[in-house]
Amino acid sequence: MKTQYKVLLLVCVTLTLVLSALAADFTGKWKTEFDTQIGVQKYTFEFKVEGEKLTGKASFERMDQKGEVDLLEGKVSGTEISFVEKLSFQDNEIRIEYKGKISGEYLFRVRADGAKPPGSEPQMLDLYLDGKIIKSFEVIRRVTATNENLPVFMEVRLDVAAGQHQMIAAFPRLFEGLPPSFNGPNPSRLPVPTPDPNRFPPLPENATPEQIAARKAAIERFRSRQPRFDGMAIAELEIIGLTITPKALRPKRRGCSTPAAI
Repeated sequence: MKTQYKVLLLVCVTLTLVLSALAADFTGKWKTEFDTQIGVQKYTFEFKVEGEKLTGKASFERMDQKGEVDLLEGKVSGTEISFVEKLSFQDNEIRIEYKGKISGEYLFRVRADGAKPPGSEPQMLDLYLDGKIIKSFEVIRRVTATNENLPVFMEVRLDVAAGQHQMIAAFPRLFEGLPPSFNGPNPSRLPVPTPDPNRFPPLPENATPEQIAARKAAIERFRSRQPRFDGMAIAELEIIGLTITPKALRPKRRGCSTPAAI
C-alpha cells in the first residue's frame, strides 16, 4: 500500500495529519514471529473483519511442526486488535491471548525555499511530530551554473500509528548566524566570500566599447551590491505511506500448568 500527501507550506507550519490510510482494516493475511522458551515461532494470521468482530485462523510453525487453528473472541476497537488461540499441550489446555495495534511506516520529505547569504552559519530545519523532534536537518543549497536553485529534499522514515497527529516544520534561530553586516543576533564568524566577477560569460573578441563599458558597470554593481535576506520557507512537504503492519502482535499465554514448556 502506498499513499501520498503533498502540501505547500510557508515559513513555519503546524500541520494536523489524519493518517487515515492506516485505518483499522485488518482484513487479509499478516505474518509475525516471536521468540519463546522453545525457540522461534512463526505465524501467518488470516483475518476477516465485520464491524468490530474479527474471525479467522492462524497457520503456525513451531518445534518443527506445522498446524492451523481457528481464532476465537476476536475484536477490533479503533486501531487495536485482540483475539484468542487455544491449543492443547501435554494434556493441558493453553489459552493464548493476542493484542496488537496497527501502525505504518511513512516517508517524510521536506524541501526548503530560500537560502541564507554567503558567509552565514548553516541553517537547520527541525521536524516535529506530536510535540517531539524527529529529525533536525542542515539545509543544503544546490544551484545550477546559472545560479538557479535546485530542489533538495530532506527525508526521514518513521513508524507512525494510525490516527490524528500534529506535525511542525520550522527553521530555528532563522535570523541568527548571518554575516556581521546584517547587525543580527549571534553573527556568523565565517568569512564572507568575495563576489567572483568571472561568473559573467566572456565578451566576444569583437565586443564594442559600449559592450565593454556595460560589462564593467555590471561587474562593479555586482561587487558593490548589498546582500539581502528575506527569510526562508518550507516550500514542500511530502508524506508517503509505505507499509502498514500490526505492531506488538505478541502472545500472552494463560492457563498453562507447566510454564517452562511453552
